[in-house]
Amino acid sequence: MNPTIVNTVQIIFALFCIAFGIDKFVEFLPTCSLANTISQRGMMLTGVLEIGIGIMLFFKKYTLLFLRLGTAIILGGLLLHIVKGTYDFSGALIGSIMGLFLIFAHKKNRA
Repeated sequence: MNPTIVNTVQIIFALFCIAFGIDKFVEFLPTCSLANTISQRGMMLTGVLEIGIGIMLFFKKYTLLFLRLGTAIILGGLLLHIVKGTYDFSGALIGSIMGLFLIFAHKKNRA
């Protein structure tokens, strides 16, 4: 896999995680339909995790671990959107696709 593409997607994914994490504290994106489903404390915890994961992806330390954690959080959000039948799952879908792509790219480079 082309390392330039993988690095570019990883930077975009890190920015994605940071942006969605900050959005849990300061709403600058359209309000998520799951805001009423998940407690405020749960949203804050998710936001802190997403910001931390995004920052660690910039440092490129333990990349595969943080990609797995970030993708798991985003996939969980996507599944919750599907179960609740909400309409605004496009961000979670795009994040899940990027995260899964990066996991497979990094696993392929390790082998």
